[in-house]
Amino acid sequence: MKRSPIARRTPLKRSTTPLARTPLARTPLRRRSAKMEAAYAGKDGRRAFVAKYLAEHPVCEVQTIACVGRSVDCHEPLQRSAQGSITDPENTLAVCRPCHGYIHEHPKESGEKRWLINKHTP
Repeated sequence: MKRSPIARRTPLKRSTTPLARTPLARTPLRRRSAKMEAAYAGKDGRRAFVAKYLAEHPVCEVQTIACVGRSVDCHEPLQRSAQGSITDPENTLAVCRPCHGYIHEHPKESGEKRWLINKHTP
């Protein structure tokens, strides 16, 4: 059976009013669970730890080929999925943004240099 494409008989009309938002679009999504938000907040939380750690370690500790020198991120080699702590200084590296990206983009090399440790890393 041969079918012909559907053709409009009248052109589409341009609306002068903006599209109405749905109720879902008005509801903001939570970025973290209540448990994780509690771990981040407070004087003993992640935010305070990161500020203190970066103040103590202003230079990138990884120094890859893309390094810019100034540390702005805290990277946890033992990932949270492998029960790594987010507030343990022994499990933290002060890194610049390009080095942090490099670590996650090159997991094999990062695993060999112990920048990235997970349950599959020997």
